[in-house]
Amino acid sequence: LFGIGLLTAFKPYLKGKFGEFAVQAHVKLYLDERYTLINDVTLPDEQGGTTQIDHILLSPFGVFVIETKNYKGWIFGGERQKMWTQKIYKKIFKFQNPLHQNYKHVKVLQSVLQDIVDVDYFILLWCLCLNASLKLRCPVRYLKVKHGSIILRPLTQK
Repeated sequence: LFGIGLLTAFKPYLKGKFGEFAVQAHVKLYLDERYTLINDVTLPDEQGGTTQIDHILLSPFGVFVIETKNYKGWIFGGERQKMWTQKIYKKIFKFQNPLHQNYKHVKVLQSVLQDIVDVDYFILLWCLCLNASLKLRCPVRYLKVKHGSIILRPLTQK
């Protein structure tokens, strides 16, 4: 009984870590030595708190800032909505818009690296793992990959 309670309490954490692991495995399997992946980076923000970035992928093409969500079901949302919705059959869950969340990550990282990397080289990515179907109301480009969907939204896009 204690083990079941412990597993239930840690399920969201473990599910998130599995999604992050899937991104790490994908990078190792499909990208060459020109790419360097840095995982689970916590940086101070301008409000005196911190922000946690799932992945920073350094490449000859730019600095990719990746937010990973390990969801299933239908995902509904708009670019300017603060909260998005996950629907699994009759259950509905709300979560922070990952585009907004990752935008903050990019801004903090740009601030930290401002003397080293030009802002034009930062690329925001949202990676959705597992069995989710996207029902988005925003001009977001996305690529289908073997282990889920990767949502690509350049910072310059309004």
